[in-house]
Amino acid sequence: MLIESYQIELSCPACEPGSEVWMATVTTSVELSELMPYVNALVRKGEYTPGVPTLVWREGAHKFFLRPRQLGISNLGDRSDAEGEVDRLVHFLNETWDARERTTPDFSVRSKPKVLEILRLSLAPTAADAGYRPAWHTPLRFRKATRVLTTARH
Repeated sequence: MLIESYQIELSCPACEPGSEVWMATVTTSVELSELMPYVNALVRKGEYTPGVPTLVWREGAHKFFLRPRQLGISNLGDRSDAEGEVDRLVHFLNETWDARERTTPDFSVRSKPKVLEILRLSLAPTAADAGYRPAWHTPLRFRKATRVLTTARH
């Protein structure tokens, strides 16, 4: 068992003071950096940054994060909800640590694509060759089709 004791701190998101949604930040006495590649191998769409080190992922309505001596969960309703979700997360992390011999760690860095990357790829000439059209072509085709249909009715 990796995490034996921890302390929960509930806070309101800084971007929404007075919100009814809470964030739980859990402080541990244990270093969690070694655990991150194993968790990264198990969670879907995790954003792992080994240089910081940080791991962030989303499950349902909650966003989770791991830092060297902290873990956290956002979008919580109240203290009892926070305690239940934190217990579930700590249980998952402890099980992951205990099963690390059977798990292949994933050190790959995944991050969300940047807006400029998406635009560059969507306007690339190879996209047209592959049969893909940029999103701005659709309204033009729709207007032409509408014009043809309205002209045919008269």
